[in-house]
Amino acid sequence: MPTTLILATDNRFWRLKIGSHKRIYSLYTFLMSEGISLKVFYAGTLYPEDRAMLTSLKIQLTHYENGKHLVPFLSLKKYQLIKLAKRFMPIYVKNIIKSLFIYFANICRNDGSTNNNDSDGLFIENTSDDFYNEGSALVFRHLVRSIKPDVVLVEYVRMSYLIDVIDKNIQHSILKIIDTMDIMYKRKQLFNEMGHAHDICLSMDQEIALLSKFDAVIAIQEHEANLLREMVPQKKVITAGHPHKVTIPPTSDTNTISLGFVGSDMDSNIDGVVCFLKEVWPVLKTKYIDKIAFNIYGGVCKKLPTEVLTTVTCHGFVEELNSVYKHNDIMVNPVSYGGGLKIKSVEALCFGKVLVTTPSGAEGIEAAPLRICSSSADFINTLSYFIESPESLFSLSEDAVEFAKINYTDKAVYSDLLELISFPRQPHLSPALQ
Repeated sequence: MPTTLILATDNRFWRLKIGSHKRIYSLYTFLMSEGISLKVFYAGTLYPEDRAMLTSLKIQLTHYENGKHLVPFLSLKKYQLIKLAKRFMPIYVKNIIKSLFIYFANICRNDGSTNNNDSDGLFIENTSDDFYNEGSALVFRHLVRSIKPDVVLVEYVRMSYLIDVIDKNIQHSILKIIDTMDIMYKRKQLFNEMGHAHDICLSMDQEIALLSKFDAVIAIQEHEANLLREMVPQKKVITAGHPHKVTIPPTSDTNTISLGFVGSDMDSNIDGVVCFLKEVWPVLKTKYIDKIAFNIYGGVCKKLPTEVLTTVTCHGFVEELNSVYKHNDIMVNPVSYGGGLKIKSVEALCFGKVLVTTPSGAEGIEAAPLRICSSSADFINTLSYFIESPESLFSLSEDAVEFAKINYTDKAVYSDLLELISFPRQPHLSPALQ
């Protein structure tokens, strides 16, 4: 019989707009292609456009719809209803309430601030408890009871509460895996250092406690895998990055060297591109004038200040990535902080493009044929070299393709995961004993 697996997530991965969407969708399609009996549990709100996308992609979900399961509780006393409402409340409603609270608190302080960052360096951030949803927990427990899966694979530590609701008498027979995507406590530190709130507030000890609920842990790249082995040495830790088809679009037939950047509206993308537009691009544009162009794609376009966009082209979200890479000779990724694996960096290599990035943008793929720049001056010098020696782009592009063919196939990315879930009912030994 095929392995039965529940993939549990609160990520609308079918939208395929940002890196995390693409990562989870690639995992979903791989598991389906391997004949895994796969059930997707989604904890969140579905909008009409989501339902249309799910139908188009033939993805079936089990999910809890907020507000449809409250009738049995209407006889409860007022204080019980308030407590219950909080447990059933969607995370976005909790965030709205928090934002309103800090907004009015700041007005009362008369400091003129209305953002989610406290003037003393504190941030209004969600804890792991804030992500708990009673409705989702109940539906998930019923799903596990009904199909008795071999494997439960949970996306992100914020969803680890689902493990707690699995009946104790069947927990031992289920292989419980957490896909981390990032080491969240470290990512939080980086975002806070740059003056931004993070989507979850965790200390290292808190994250270790959440990871310890699982039998195995997935890291998105090897550097983080080593850190996770130190955090939870008693657990099996494997690496599963992001596969991507190697595609070589036709090269641009113009005499202009085009730079490109693809990114969502995350703070790290915004900060990185703004810094590049202020410190790197003006120098290059003054030096090379019409010999170069800069194209920006994705949700980041909506968040960039207009004063830095006078000599660049913002395209917004683009459905077809082929067109992005067809019209750009060099992809830049100037993000200076973040975690995990930068999917945009992987995509650039798989499209055979020269990638010029920061140490953060290269994290997890340092061995790839790319160029790493630690300062604006490095970016200027490296890009100037390629602009003045366009023939050098071809050999680096060929190296990128060969690297991608070896490292970003399904087999290369998912072999450890497939081995792990192929024998899910074997005793889950500690790494030292395996």
